[in-house]
Amino acid sequence: MKSNVPNTVAQIVKGNKAIYLYCVGSELFYEINELGETNSHEYLIKTSTAYIAFDENDELIEALQREIAQLREELLEAQQQIAGVKIKNPST
Repeated sequence: MKSNVPNTVAQIVKGNKAIYLYCVGSELFYEINELGETNSHEYLIKTSTAYIAFDENDELIEALQREIAQLREELLEAQQQIAGVKIKNPST
């Protein structure tokens, strides 16, 4: 009876494309140019971003950035009010 259990690590790696790509990618990582229109990390990021529709997260990021900016303004106003009270009444 033939076993479906892999006998070696190589068989496991070949059977799993994600692991295989990770292993091969790890070896090639520093051999790939950082920037460039093709065959570069820049190209991989751009094409991968488009492939997974990463722009969908932009709306959430922008909303969070607006909220952070608003909270910073409110914090600054509160700090200014506290500072104003301390200047008027330096004994506290």
